Amino acid sequence: MEQGDPAETVVPDWNVAPTKTVQVVLERPLKDAVSRRPVRQLRHLKWGLVPSWAASPDGAARMINARAETVQEKPSFRRAFAARRCIVPADGYYEWMTEPDERRLEVEGKKKRARKQPYFVTPADGSVMAFAGLYEFWRDPALPGDHPQAWWATCTILTTEAETTPLAGQGAGTLVGQGTGQSAGQDTGQGAGHGTGTGPDTAQGGERRGPVAGPEQPARTGAGGPRSLAAIHPRMPLILTPDRWDDWLDPGHTDPARLAPLLEPPPPGLVRAYPVSTAVSNVRNNGPELLTALEAPEEGTLF
Repeated sequence: MEQGDPAETVVPDWNVAPTKTVQVVLERPLKDAVSRRPVRQLRHLKWGLVPSWAASPDGAARMINARAETVQEKPSFRRAFAARRCIVPADGYYEWMTEPDERRLEVEGKKKRARKQPYFVTPADGSVMAFAGLYEFWRDPALPGDHPQAWWATCTILTTEAETTPLAGQGAGTLVGQGTGQSAGQDTGQGAGHGTGTGPDTAQGGERRGPVAGPEQPARTGAGGPRSLAAIHPRMPLILTPDRWDDWLDPGHTDPARLAPLLEPPPPGLVRAYPVSTAVSNVRNNGPELLTALEAPEEGTLF
């Protein structure tokens, strides 16, 4: 990191919701600098991308994610993908799991809203996650150019198909909820994303989907919980391993053929997941206790 704004304090956030401010790493020339050399810097952006050509920022909350499979094609994302890529660091993210029976009742109209158990997904080695992101600048035409809110800086997180391979530490008989529940959120400033990486590719107008039973969905175990990310949700954030950081951040890399390999999913088995309190489902709750691991899903949440 070469540049950061000392006036902007990095405060831990244990429950990051769409439209909140997040810290991202990006490379671009410094404002008003003589040199136009791209500088790696930490910036504060709003989560929910507003394309530069948008008439208004009203759709930002629906643009929290972009599908890696189509990001090069969608008008909302392709220009940012070519030149404005960033990394969103976090200690992990929350994802909500719907049991098949609950989902079936919801689809059949016998239940208005299925009960969901939140899980915290985090690197098995205790490191920091690096989500692949895009950013954009949007000019508010209703404000004068010197107004502090005349320009919006926003971002989105790329998603990919969730891993079907076993989670780290998921050997025979292993319980998901046996983690420590501790987080390095005070180091990164972003404890966890609220549903990070699971929203729809809004350029396609899709709705957020729960897990769907099928051959591509590994079976869920009873007391042991889900054994793969795909058993929790069919999508996951696109996580960049350190060997991809430089190429992803370099704004000089605009060749689609060179960028395409960066959209490949990371090696499997790098993360673990454990159940946490349903308190995280309320965005007003925000504290390290949200990451405390439960030994099993909460009473009455499932079945």
